This record gives sequence, structure tokens and C-alpha cells, in this order.
Amino acid sequence: MNAPEIQSVPIVVETLSRPYFPMHRCSYLYVECDEPRPGWALNNMPFLMLGLVGIIQVPLGALRFEQFQHLTELFETLEEKMGMTINFADIWLPDFMFRSRRVRVGDVYRLELEMFKNAFLFRDGRMPRNMFLGQAERIGESLQFSEVETRVFTGWSQENMSALAHQPDKNPELRLRNRDERDTR
Repeated sequence: MNAPEIQSVPIVVETLSRPYFPMHRCSYLYVECDEPRPGWALNNMPFLMLGLVGIIQVPLGALRFEQFQHLTELFETLEEKMGMTINFADIWLPDFMFRSRRVRVGDVYRLELEMFKNAFLFRDGRMPRNMFLGQAERIGESLQFSEVETRVFTGWSQENMSALAHQPDKNPELRLRNRDERDTR
């Protein structure tokens, strides 16, 4: 049985547009593997995988990121068990695409694949700005706010930031001191 074809990519608003640059910067998750990995197959043809980069569209075993656990399991499985790396990369989207609601940093939207591809090409300098904006106007409603994924990504980020803030220093000698701390050396 083939995996269901997913038609969108979750993107998180990182930076709001400015009057001099009316585009919002958004991030998306991708997975990367740089070491050779035997045992991969494509249509039953075995090959040695070398250099994999894939855009993450859904969590493992679900169609949307509806629980914190979906993000946690994704990182645990891909990074800890499979030795891959999950990263965030960015794209730019024109502010007129967000006109249906007030945009906030941290909002998660679902972006349809055709517009994601155009945004990716624009970011990499392979599509001129005027063509990109024309495609965005032509495609129209390719962006959909995802309330549940916004809650999940926001909560997951806050949880991880809190865990990092309360993590013991690996080497106390290398810790940056704040203004209130006096050097007692």
C-alpha cells in the first residue's frame, strides 16, 4: 500500500512583513542525512542513499501535528534512532497571502505544494520576484491557517525552551555570566 499523497507543508511564521519588504519569513522542517546508507529501495530497486534532504509534511503515523508527542516522536525517531538531522529552513511569502486573518509570529499555516515550490525557487534565486508575486496572485488561496498545529508547535517550543533553561551547564567554566553575577575567580 502506498503512503497517502499529502498536498501541503506546515510552515511557521518567523518574521512579520515590513513596509519596505511586504513579505513574511516562514520556516519549515526538513530532514537531512549526509552519510551513506545502504538498504534503501525505490520501486524495488536497491541503492545506496547518499545525501538525503526531505521536506517534512506530516508527523509519523498522522496527517497533522495534533499533539506535542508527534513532534517529539519525529525528532526521536529520525535523529536519535536513524541518525538523521531535522532542521528549519525559511521561505518568504507575500503579505497579501495572509489577508484573511491577523498574522502573528508562531502561527502555523498549511501551504499547498505548488506555492511551496514557487517560494522555494524564489528563496534560492531561481524565480524572479515579479514572477513569484504573479504566481502567488494566480494561485490564490493556497495558504490555510492551522489552529491545532499552531498550539502544538507553540507548546512544544515553549516546553523545549523551558527544558533547556533548566538544564545543568555542561561545563560551568564556560558559562556566560550575566551583569548581576560577580567574577569570583
